[in-house]
Amino acid sequence: MRNYFWLAILLSLVSRVNASAIAGTNPPQNWAQWPDVPSYPRLVLISRTASYYAPDLAANYFYYDGTYWVYQGDEWYQGAWYNGPWAKVNPLRVPLSILQIPLLYYNNAPAYFSGGASNAPPRWDVHWGPAWARYRGVWEAPMRGAVAIPAPTPDYQGHYEGAQYPDAAQQIALRTHYFPYRAHEPVTEAAAHGAPSAPASAQVFGLGTTADSGVGSPR
Repeated sequence: MRNYFWLAILLSLVSRVNASAIAGTNPPQNWAQWPDVPSYPRLVLISRTASYYAPDLAANYFYYDGTYWVYQGDEWYQGAWYNGPWAKVNPLRVPLSILQIPLLYYNNAPAYFSGGASNAPPRWDVHWGPAWARYRGVWEAPMRGAVAIPAPTPDYQGHYEGAQYPDAAQQIALRTHYFPYRAHEPVTEAAAHGAPSAPASAQVFGLGTTADSGVGSPR
C-alpha cells in the first residue's frame, strides 16, 4: 500500500511538470493577449549582448541567433518568422543569452517579475525553482560557448506582410534562399528549419525526460 501511495505522488508531480513543459499542438489559450505582429518589427540590439528586442511592440519579443523569441503566458516561444508559427520551448532549453536579457527590455513584463533590478535578468531560478536551477547551473554569468556575436537581422521578411505572409513551407524556402545564417544554438538551428527542438536529455527534476516543444500559430 505504501508503494502505491508514493507512486500516486510521483504521477501527480510528473503531470504537473508536463503541464508546464509540454506544449502539445495547442496555440496559447488567451488569444487576445497573444502578440499579433502584422509587419516586420524594428529590432534593436541590446547593449553588450547578442540579443535584440522590439521596442515598438507591446510584447516580450526578442530576436537571437537567427530566430524570434516571445515570453507570453509564463512560457517561452520561438519562431523563425516574425509572426509565427511559434513553438513552445522547455524552460530547460531556453538559451542562456535569452535568460540573461535584463528586465528593462520586457515591454509587457508579468507581475511576478516585480521587485528585481531593471538592469538584471528575471530571477528564473526563483520562478522555476531549485530543480531548474540545479540543471542550468550558473545561468546568470556568461558561459563559455554562448553566442557572443549578434546574428544579422532577417530584413528580407519585411517584404512579406498581410496576405503575402508565407505559410510554413514557404517560410523555409524563403529563409534558405535569402538568409544563409547558420544558427549556433541547437534549439535555434532546429527552429530555423521548421523542426521542433529536440527534447532535453537530462532526467528532468529527477522524474524522467520531458518533450519540450509544440507548434501553435496566432494567425
